[in-house]
Amino acid sequence: MDQDSLRTLLRQVAGGLVPPDEALRQLESAPFTDLGFANVDNHRAIRDGLPEVVLAMGKTPRQVARIAQEVFARAERVLVTRVEPEHLVALRAVIPGVQHDEDARLAWCDPSPRARKGNVAIVSAGTSDIPVAEEAAITAEMMGALVQRHFEVAWPGCTASPDGWMPYARRTPWSWLRAWRARCRASSAASSSTP
Repeated sequence: MDQDSLRTLLRQVAGGLVPPDEALRQLESAPFTDLGFANVDNHRAIRDGLPEVVLAMGKTPRQVARIAQEVFARAERVLVTRVEPEHLVALRAVIPGVQHDEDARLAWCDPSPRARKGNVAIVSAGTSDIPVAEEAAITAEMMGALVQRHFEVAWPGCTASPDGWMPYARRTPWSWLRAWRARCRASSAASSSTP
């Protein structure tokens, strides 16, 4: 259950479509589900807008699949981080439609994505930063953010091929990005004038 589904339930009770006892039954399962080896936070989506995120690292594939299955059953979406191939196999066995990004080590299922709003820029310096940047981007998208990815904006990438990311700087009102662009041009000029 998230904020939208809670509002819908309350409207249904107020409109006489759902009896109060039925609404109470739906809310009684919250705030936690005890799986014996983990407690799943069923109210996280109400408080934070995103259901509990499952950290796969240190857990068996069976544990990850069971936790993710519980989160998905309650919130109708799930995000799992630090996913290894064995975890992915277990997840796909219990949640059809799980998507996966191998570099970001994320698995998720969100059959009804939220409308994108706001703007989030994910900026990474070098190629080795891309996996964690992509993890951040997918997480922000799961939260309903409109995400722009800007990868490889470090000095070497800047001096080697400034036009690779300059179009973003021209469309972005952020003063820090404009300042970075100016520093790149100065750095390129200095390196090309060195004998």
